[in-house]
Amino acid sequence: MPAISHATCGITHSGYTPPKRAPVRRAAIPAEIAQAVSMLIESHYVTGEILLSDGGLNLT
Repeated sequence: MPAISHATCGITHSGYTPPKRAPVRRAAIPAEIAQAVSMLIESHYVTGEILLSDGGLNLT
C-alpha cells in the first residue's frame, strides 16, 4: 500500500506533523479516514457532500 500523502504539501503520513493549533494535535490514521469514507458510502440520504476530516483544523 502506498504512503498516504498530505494533499497540500506532499508530506507522507509518517512525517506529517499538524500545526499546534489543530484541536486533535495529530494526523489521522488510515482507519479514521476509512471510517469517514465508509459512512458516506453507506449513507443513502447524503449526496454531494464534502467531508472535512482534518481533526478540527478548519475551525481554528
